[in-house]
Amino acid sequence: MGASGIILSQAAEEMKNPHPRQGLPPLGESGILEYMKNLAITLQDEDVIFIENAIKSGRYLTESDVISFALAAFEVHEEIQKQRFVRLKAKIQLGIDQADRGEFAEFNLEDIKAQGRKRLAEITSGQNS
Repeated sequence: MGASGIILSQAAEEMKNPHPRQGLPPLGESGILEYMKNLAITLQDEDVIFIENAIKSGRYLTESDVISFALAAFEVHEEIQKQRFVRLKAKIQLGIDQADRGEFAEFNLEDIKAQGRKRLAEITSGQNS
C-alpha cells in the first residue's frame, strides 16, 4: 500500500472513532455510537446557554459533543490533581523522615516574630541610607 493509501486508511479509522477520549465506543454502521447510554442531567441556565453557543459557533455538532469534550478536559484536570496529591504526599513523607532522623529545628512564634522584625529593620534602614 502506498503512502496515500496509508493516510486514507488512517483517516477512515479516525472517522469511525473521532472522539479524542479513550474508551468511547466507535461509531456503528448507522453512524451512531455503539453502547451509548442516555443520562438525564440538570444544568443551570447559564450552562445550557454556554452549550448552545458552543454548538452555534460550529465547533460542536451536538450537546453530547460539548459534554464529551468537557468530560475529557475534566479527566485531564483530575489526573493533574491526582499527580499533585502524590507529590504532596511524597513531600510530607520526606518531612516525616527528616524529623525521624532529627533533621529539624525547633522554633516558637516569638522567635519568628523577632527574626521578621529584625529583617524588616535591616531592609528599611538600608532604604533610608
